[in-house]
Amino acid sequence: DVDAGEAGGDEAAASFLAERKKALAERRAATDGEFAAEAEADRAALEGHRSGLYVRVRLEGVPADFVKTRDARRPVILGGLLPHEATPPGLVTARVRRHRWHGKVLKARDPVVFSCGWRRFQSAPLYSLEDERQTRCRYLKYTPEHMHCGAHFVGFGVAPNTPLVGFHSLGRDCASFRVCLVGVVVRQETLSPVVKKLKLCGAPYRVEKNTAFVDGMFTSALEAAKFEGAAIKTVSGIRGSVKKAVREDASAAAKRAGAPSGRAGAFRATFEDKVLLSDIVVCRLWVPVEPPAACVAVRNLLEPFADASSGRGLARTVADLRRATRTPIPVAKDSLYKGPVVRAPRTFSKHLIPKKLVARLPFASKPKDETAPRSTKRPGYLKQRDDARTGLAPREAPEDRASKKLVHQLEAVRNEKKRIRDASVAAKKAVRRRDLAKVDASRARASKLKAKAEHKRAGKDEARKRAKFSAGD
Repeated sequence: DVDAGEAGGDEAAASFLAERKKALAERRAATDGEFAAEAEADRAALEGHRSGLYVRVRLEGVPADFVKTRDARRPVILGGLLPHEATPPGLVTARVRRHRWHGKVLKARDPVVFSCGWRRFQSAPLYSLEDERQTRCRYLKYTPEHMHCGAHFVGFGVAPNTPLVGFHSLGRDCASFRVCLVGVVVRQETLSPVVKKLKLCGAPYRVEKNTAFVDGMFTSALEAAKFEGAAIKTVSGIRGSVKKAVREDASAAAKRAGAPSGRAGAFRATFEDKVLLSDIVVCRLWVPVEPPAACVAVRNLLEPFADASSGRGLARTVADLRRATRTPIPVAKDSLYKGPVVRAPRTFSKHLIPKKLVARLPFASKPKDETAPRSTKRPGYLKQRDDARTGLAPREAPEDRASKKLVHQLEAVRNEKKRIRDASVAAKKAVRRRDLAKVDASRARASKLKAKAEHKRAGKDEARKRAKFSAGD
């Protein structure tokens, strides 16, 4: 059945093609019959040049190198540009992916030769990927392995949905596959939609309750004023906002207050809770990224045929330049791993409660541990218990107190669970009693109606018997 269906489809396609060829032949015969008496020049003036005729085209403004380096082995294709394709270079957004045969992922800002429409040009694209909400295009340093991404580059005008191909090199001695990406043009834009994350870090140098003065995040008071109202957050998770920039120069005022850097750009901020001087304040931002304004037309037709694929006059990647000049990759010593970082443990001072405040507290709320204030006149009660000469009960060990406390906590949890369980059982019993009361009331009503009907029937029988007895007498 499948073979019969395929054969039927092939026959239908063949018949359709035969009909189209027959219609074209009839139209060509009618045209030839109409212009049979006309000269060839008059016919060309009326209907234009037909397919298959040799024509002579005059080109103006052609460089002299094109004529000098002309080679018959290299055919030339003549085409025309539409009005929107003759515009100056602008920002083009495309949807591309790495070619499966290209061995490496593509890096942003690396030069790529694009073949799109009638033009070939070299540009340095940026790659991006839309987030889940499709609200922003996040900057990518490298293209994904096996999925599409956005490419933004400066190129000539081209219509949307136009296919494009990218080459990383035009040389014939390329060891890998030259086609590095394929895709389609999506749209032309005026501004770059690519953004990337930026974190501005600062440190507070003065803290007053929930207000803090932060320095080191901005470089000038004007820059800090532009960020008034921006959301900030500490590394410990305390949220806040920028309130106002410090008008005085940080080198004079902030440095007197203890600013770490002493540069201008300090500001006043408020937080949900009191921050520490050791906290780090972070402001998260999205910064737009512009693609390099590079768009070089490929003019290898002006070179000899042997040098046409050398890529002379085109930009090369940094890796190609280092490989050509045998320049080693620079290594920054600050970027190397230095092993585990050893930090000294932080020690916090004990929290001391004033004696006057302790005196006004109830006994249950008074501190009874090491934080309680000590009297300088006589030893405390716990110290007296430690002394065997006082005759007081010895002080319990911390382990015993902790175990007793744990037992009390477990008993409290058990009692609370029992209370919740008893309350649930009591609620269920109340619902059960209410349902049973409804059932009993319904049964009582039914029994009352049944007894009433029985008494009524018995009364009627008694009346019938009496009437019969009276009639017999």
